[in-house]
Amino acid sequence: MSLRDQLLKSGLASKQQAKKAARAAKKNQHKKQKAKAKGETDAEVLQKDDIQKKIEEDQQRQKELDRQRNLELVEYQKSYQATSIVYSEGEAETGGRVPYYFRDPNSTKIQVIHVSPGLQRVLSLGKVGIATLNDGKWYLLGQENCYKVKALKPELIVCLHEEEKK
Repeated sequence: MSLRDQLLKSGLASKQQAKKAARAAKKNQHKKQKAKAKGETDAEVLQKDDIQKKIEEDQQRQKELDRQRNLELVEYQKSYQATSIVYSEGEAETGGRVPYYFRDPNSTKIQVIHVSPGLQRVLSLGKVGIATLNDGKWYLLGQENCYKVKALKPELIVCLHEEEKK
């Protein structure tokens, strides 16, 4: 029983891995035969193989770097989009006379903003939420915009009550 068969039987290698290894071995053997026909030495063949392996490794490394850059770019775009929604659609604290207390998930403290009685009611119903950009200000956002921001960057939404279903 060959080593390949033993690995397959023990489950350490899959059929696909075995086929890939067989193709690689066959390819190397073909290269050696071709090189002998051309009159190249084994050292030249090995040198060509090493160069080819280095090129493939560099390409693989470049693909990984590109993938990481793309992930960072997507994350940056999400952050920018969420921030722009908060700035453009959000309304800074209104300075009303009724205190509205809420827990900030980014800290351990209970926060307070002063709103009007009507705004206090819609905040408690979940039709308006509170967002922050970590600049010390609280922004009031409509429910739809809160959900958009929450999908992009959830840590910006600090208070949004779920609407009660009747």
